[in-house]
Amino acid sequence: MRKSLSLLLASVALLALPIAARAGNLVVMDEYGQGFFNTLTLPSTLGVDPTGGLPTWNVLIYTLPYPGLPGDVLVNEPGVSGLSDVIRFDGNFHMIFYSDNTDGYDAPADTPSPPSPLLSNQFTVDEQGSEAFNWADWNPTPNQPGYDATYLPAYHAISDGYAPEPASLALLGLGALGVLARRRR
Repeated sequence: MRKSLSLLLASVALLALPIAARAGNLVVMDEYGQGFFNTLTLPSTLGVDPTGGLPTWNVLIYTLPYPGLPGDVLVNEPGVSGLSDVIRFDGNFHMIFYSDNTDGYDAPADTPSPPSPLLSNQFTVDEQGSEAFNWADWNPTPNQPGYDATYLPAYHAISDGYAPEPASLALLGLGALGVLARRRR
């Protein structure tokens, strides 16, 4: 009985975290400039595109604690033609978030188009979730954009919605565990 309760609680705790968090160091970012590397805040700024992908538009630039392998992560929205978002790594500690503007320009990452040209090193991932809150998770392997052999990062990019603070995620998981434990009794 105790063993099954422990297994159930551990399973719920794992489900409370984004899938990407299970791989290694977690990078969470949204299109509003809120980002985290594990429990540390990732600095972000709205500025001139350091890669020249959108030279006449200010883009959302996150500063990473590692260089990240250069390349573009292409985010597709299932059922919609064209790119939803592009996450670019410049190999110089920057991650740039280019988000589509189909619902207007309501977030700092919203751009008039994807960067041009796209970098030759590309990885494609599908968006998950509903139109009100969607995200993309990926764990780059060697030679994929954003990979770093020292940190082995995993990514959780929130396209519509806000990145929850790490403490909020922990409280959510703790609350879920408490509810399950009480129900079990």
